[in-house]
Amino acid sequence: MPPSAGSLRDDARGELANIGYTIATGRFSLGASSQRRFGDYYDLADTTLRDDNDSLLDAPISQDRLFASISTPTRGINLGAGYIHIENASGVHRHNGVLSLRYPINSRMQFQARSQTNLNEFNDASVFAGLSVQLDSRYSLNTGVTWSADTVLGSVFISRNRSSDASDYSYALGVQSDGEDHQTSARAHRQFEKLDVDGSLIVREDSANLTGQMRGSLAFIDKTMHISRYINNAFVVADAGYEGVLIKHENRGVGTTDANGLLLIPDILPYEGNKISIDPDTLPIAAIISETDTYVRVQERAGALVRFAGAEDTRIRINAYIRRGDGGELPPGTPARVLNTGDAVIIGHDGQLFFSTLDEQNQVEVITADGLCLVDIALPEGASGYVDVGERTCQPTSP
Repeated sequence: MPPSAGSLRDDARGELANIGYTIATGRFSLGASSQRRFGDYYDLADTTLRDDNDSLLDAPISQDRLFASISTPTRGINLGAGYIHIENASGVHRHNGVLSLRYPINSRMQFQARSQTNLNEFNDASVFAGLSVQLDSRYSLNTGVTWSADTVLGSVFISRNRSSDASDYSYALGVQSDGEDHQTSARAHRQFEKLDVDGSLIVREDSANLTGQMRGSLAFIDKTMHISRYINNAFVVADAGYEGVLIKHENRGVGTTDANGLLLIPDILPYEGNKISIDPDTLPIAAIISETDTYVRVQERAGALVRFAGAEDTRIRINAYIRRGDGGELPPGTPARVLNTGDAVIIGHDGQLFFSTLDEQNQVEVITADGLCLVDIALPEGASGYVDVGERTCQPTSP
């Protein structure tokens, strides 16, 4: 369902409002939606393709839809039926009945059919039948034929689908013909981190129309405003607590967090479990997080906040390189213990030792093959966050 909107053109103002609801249970779904124009609302087609206000009398000011669909338990066949009521600005009402069929032929090819009938005049009907072929993970081919009372229209489209990457593009090229008139069209979409850009070109034998638009969104959640690409449905704000952390949606990278540790993710599937995760390799070495992945369900056209950042930790992270009393290296895996905190730690490669503390004076006991040795580590004055104290010598304890 398209979003609600408003327009201002010269001195004319108008609004577009939408409302709808869908119930899905098992293989069956039922829904209804309604769209209303108020005042002098102009959409992009009104301002670019129509030359005068008289032609707007044919534009719908209200559309009401009822629809239902059911899928078979095998082969994934989907059957649908619907009713559409349309009223235009001149007060003419149109009532349409719709039937649809989707039949997967194999994993890459699908047959589609759709019929629409004007219930006021049953001879005013059209039927579409066509094939959709997935050429590979990014490219698809769609071809079909539409029959109406006095026209047979054929069409062929090839398209490139965008990925979920933060910056990507998609396009579609197509040709339509009824044997006498021909139309060539091109549509393109460029996705940036915080903006969507769309453009289209339609070329007929006697005319050409070029349109373009830029779309973005402002979202408010947890008393914070976020600028994002166009949000068409549900969204999630991920809070990793740190800047530059890679966030993933369904195991695909969708962007990195900003200076506040936040990233808004549009294109979330409503009412379904969406896996949101972070890449631990992009976290700071001293990061404290509660988890690396979670599942979230969001209502339609709503948002949710997902927190990965753990509770604030005021401990100081210390990095040191421990050497034996004779200057030799300790083997990796050598056990040790921070005596003032009781934490058990392990010596790493090159004698590296990492631990957290709140104490200014720290003593580490290292268990070597020759016995115990002690390392005294004092924090520099005013130390906070992460501190590298360099090399320290482990002095053997008295026998």
